[in-house]
Amino acid sequence: GPALSKIDREPPPQLAYGTAGFRCDATQLVIAMERVGMLAALRSRDRDGLKIGVMVTASHNPHRDNGVKIVDPTGAMLAQAWESKAEKVACCPESQLLETLASVAEGEAASASVVIGRDTRAHSRALSQRVRAGAEALGARVEDVGVVTTPQLHHCVRAANGFSPVVKGPLYGYADALVDAFEALLKTSPHKTGRPDSTVVVDCAGGVGAFGIHQLRRRLEERGLASVLSLRAANIVREAPLNHQCGAEHVQKQRLPPKNLSRRDLGAPNLRGCSVDGDADRLVYWFHGLSNFEIVDGDKIASLLAVFIARELAAAQPLIGTPSLGVVQTAYANG
Repeated sequence: GPALSKIDREPPPQLAYGTAGFRCDATQLVIAMERVGMLAALRSRDRDGLKIGVMVTASHNPHRDNGVKIVDPTGAMLAQAWESKAEKVACCPESQLLETLASVAEGEAASASVVIGRDTRAHSRALSQRVRAGAEALGARVEDVGVVTTPQLHHCVRAANGFSPVVKGPLYGYADALVDAFEALLKTSPHKTGRPDSTVVVDCAGGVGAFGIHQLRRRLEERGLASVLSLRAANIVREAPLNHQCGAEHVQKQRLPPKNLSRRDLGAPNLRGCSVDGDADRLVYWFHGLSNFEIVDGDKIASLLAVFIARELAAAQPLIGTPSLGVVQTAYANG
């Protein structure tokens, strides 16, 4: 937008890089985004030229905000040791930029490669172009995968670097890989055929998650699995303001149904639902009980998974012995 078209050379804002990356009002990020592109190029050289991901998003924040998350070659978050380097590069005065870049550069690979994705915010395209400019300024090759969810970008980076099998199809076969895994999971279930309550309503928070849900729904239908799992996207782009009274943050914090998805809106009392956030890397499940709105948050999801895995391990005990199983609970579990 117009607020992002003016690029001044005042000292950049002092930003802190953490689990959420950099995040603030979008108008303050122009210079920082260029610097992030530069840092990604340096990180790629440090990792022998492997691809580094950069996701332009402010996740569950309001639309006026934006931000950036850096993805390491394995698809993991940026190594913690590089978070302070990201802060130095993003926040240093322009007069000290070359010196700062030289101080954080460690790798000697001849080439660098950066993969850029973005969410649906109006200013994300312009900011992703700033990331591209910074990366190319340091000689990196740039692949722009466009509007994607944060998990999709993580998958693209991991697959492009050879850390997971590459499945043919858009975004390195992201949707097909998920459906493959779902089919494998079904083999462990006694319920392999359709059921009357197969629909799951997905509250997409007015964000990019809707595109991923449409892709998954098509793959499920193509493989004849729609009777087992039928996905219905709600609060899609332009149907609801981004993260406003909808999405995982709203549901989990307010303990309220998402906008447009009350019992009356759904038209059926027994439909199951889930909510993601603006970049679809956060998830809570929910349903309308007999009298209350019930939430299956991160702690409950982890508990259900642990119970399932424990049963599978017990069944496999004659083959693998007696393994141990642990569950790590963190503040990011959305519990």
